[in-house]
Amino acid sequence: MITQKKVFQNIIAVFLPLLLGSLFVSVTSCKSNEDEIEQKIAHKWYYKVEASEGAAITIISYANHVSGETKNISINGISGTTWTSGEFSETSIAVPRKHKWAIPMHIKAKANGTDISSTLKVQIYVDGVLVKEVKDIGLIPSAEARYEFNGNFKKRKGIQKIGEVLKKIKLNNTSIIKK
Repeated sequence: MITQKKVFQNIIAVFLPLLLGSLFVSVTSCKSNEDEIEQKIAHKWYYKVEASEGAAITIISYANHVSGETKNISINGISGTTWTSGEFSETSIAVPRKHKWAIPMHIKAKANGTDISSTLKVQIYVDGVLVKEVKDIGLIPSAEARYEFNGNFKKRKGIQKIGEVLKKIKLNNTSIIKK
């Protein structure tokens, strides 16, 4: 004859994993209100070209990304040693997990140097920080830099809450089953 204690232990052994599994599924499938909140994403960037003393920048080509569209701009006949683009900006409204975005940046330049040690440097700055620099040396130096700024969203609190719930279940689970 099976005692009531063993019957109860068998019921717990069968139904506890089912209960925990259904709790896990219901907690992970619930959406946090923050999942649907739109986030404003704004970044500014600019390009910079520098040639060594005596060299002359001759051609610059760069990508101008405005309102989700990229246009290539070319400038010929530059004769100075430095050039800085105007500042570009992109502001997007995005919903996490539903909207993926990226800002492609590209600049290419050539110069006429005075000798084989002449240098040309192209740089990309995002939000005031140098993110990419490429340098070339030679009589006719040419440098090209590419950078793509990908959107990153903040961690959603909903995911953190699920982790806390699972930790509590694990802690409580050890105190529920006592042999």
